[in-house]
Amino acid sequence: MKRTKLSSLIAFTLVISACASSTAQTPPPPPQSSGPNPDFSAVTASVDTNGDGKMSRTEWERAGAPASSFNMFERGRGYVTQADYDSAPAPGGIDINGDGKLTLAEFKQFDREMGAKMDTRPRIEAAERALAMWEVQNVMSKHAYYHAAGVNLEEMAAIWVDEHGPNATTARFSSPIWVMNGFETIKNAYGKVNQQNRQKALENLAKVNPDIEVTEENLGAGHEWAMHTNTTPVIEVAGDGKTAKGIWYSPGMGLMTEIDGQKVKVNGTFFWEKYAADFVKENGVWKIWHLQMAYDFTPKLDDKWLDFDKKGMVQAGERAGEMPPGFSSPEYSYPAYSPERPSIIYPKIPQPYYTFDETFSY
Repeated sequence: MKRTKLSSLIAFTLVISACASSTAQTPPPPPQSSGPNPDFSAVTASVDTNGDGKMSRTEWERAGAPASSFNMFERGRGYVTQADYDSAPAPGGIDINGDGKLTLAEFKQFDREMGAKMDTRPRIEAAERALAMWEVQNVMSKHAYYHAAGVNLEEMAAIWVDEHGPNATTARFSSPIWVMNGFETIKNAYGKVNQQNRQKALENLAKVNPDIEVTEENLGAGHEWAMHTNTTPVIEVAGDGKTAKGIWYSPGMGLMTEIDGQKVKVNGTFFWEKYAADFVKENGVWKIWHLQMAYDFTPKLDDKWLDFDKKGMVQAGERAGEMPPGFSSPEYSYPAYSPERPSIIYPKIPQPYYTFDETFSY
C-alpha cells in the first residue's frame, strides 16, 4: 500500500475545509523537507499517555494534536503510531526552531499556520471578534452571579439558548457525574427543582426562626450559596462568527445551611474547578449552548480539608447512581485531584476554528 505523505495529509484536509466557494483560490501546500524528518518522539511522549505505543483518538484529541494528521494516518485502526510519521517525508518548516526535534507545541503551531494560509473562506473582522469575546465573557460572568443568587430559572431565561429555538434540544449541562441533555431537562433539574428546594429551605428555616417569614422576598434564605469566580479565560470565536467556545478556571466556595434540631448550622465546601462552554449567537445575542464543569479539588470547609481520604468531595447538585429521565453519564469522568496522579488539562483548551462542525463540543 502506498503511504500517505505528511505534507499531503495536512494540505489535503485543509484544502477540503477551505473550499468556501467554487471560486476560492487555495495556496499550494508547503514543499517537503529535503532532509531527514525531525525526531517525533517528543510528540509521541506527550500524546501516548498510557505508553502502549499507540496514540488513540482519545489521547490525540486530549493532547490537542492536529486532527488532520490523525485522520489521514489512522486508516481505520483507531490509533496512529510514531512509525506512521517516520515513514513519510515531513513538510518543510514543521520543525519551527530547527533543532531537529518536533514538539507538540510546534506540531500545533505549524497546523494553525497552515490552516490560516490555506483557508480562504470569509471571516469576521478582528474588531467583531474582539467584541464577541467580551460579550461571551459577560455571559459567563452573568452565570456566576445568577448561580450565586440561586436564581437558576432566571438565568436560563436570560443567558441560555431559546427554550423554543433550534438549539434547545441540543443544549447540554455536564459534570463529571451527570449530563443533562436538552433545554427541558436542564430547566427541570437545574431550574425548577432548585426553585422547589429554595422554597423548602425557607420553610424549614422559618420553623426554627419565627422571625423569618415565608415570603417571596425571603425566598432563598436557608438555601445554598455557591460562588464560582471565573478566571484565566481562553475564548475562541468561530471564523464564521456564529459560535464561540471558552474555558475558565473557577475557584470559589459553597455554603449550605443545615437545620440541626433548633439550631441553624452552615457547612461549606471549597471549589477548585474548571468551566468550559460552547456559545451560539441567537438573533444577534450570545447564549450558553453547552456548559461543562470539571472539579480538581472540592474539600469540605472544616479541619479535615487537607485529609485526602476524608476530604468530602461534595458538590451541590450531584446525582450518583441511577440517572433521572433526560440525564446520561459522561463519556469521560474527570478525576478529582489526587497526589497519586499527574495533573492534566481538561476540558480541552479551545483552538481556532471556522465553523462548529470543525471543532469539538463541550
